[in-house]
Amino acid sequence: MAQFDRAIPPGGVGHITLKVDTAGYAGNMRWQARVYSNDPANPVATIALQIILKPAVIFWPPIVFLKGSQKESVTASVRIQRKLDKPLRIEALGFTLEKQVNYKIVEIEPGKVYEVRFVSVPGGEKRYRGVLKLKTGYKEKPEIEIPVWGEFAN
Repeated sequence: MAQFDRAIPPGGVGHITLKVDTAGYAGNMRWQARVYSNDPANPVATIALQIILKPAVIFWPPIVFLKGSQKESVTASVRIQRKLDKPLRIEALGFTLEKQVNYKIVEIEPGKVYEVRFVSVPGGEKRYRGVLKLKTGYKEKPEIEIPVWGEFAN
């Protein structure tokens, strides 16, 4: 998102504010913005922002996909890992698929690594999508949302 002074008098100073949404990004990132002016010598200038984003928490895979027969339980899991040098605490905030899927949060390495284990409920709907919301205890990343999709055959 960009905010800028629309008109700058000759010889004056203007301000440009660029905001970048870094949600979902990690590693080396680069963003650019072009600034257009009526200056015949420099009609276009480029502003570049290059940063290394270090997430507070990572989880993998990014989506839980449960697929199989409606007559059987299908399982999947997500691993959650801290990337900060302070203990991670995971706590459930809400789940939109309580009738279709059961889950359990397991602490693998205290304060560092968790696993969320999902199990489909036999006889449930053929298709569904929902979200498990977790609280992390980090101000840098207070919540994690894990999408859960299900697709089942008779």
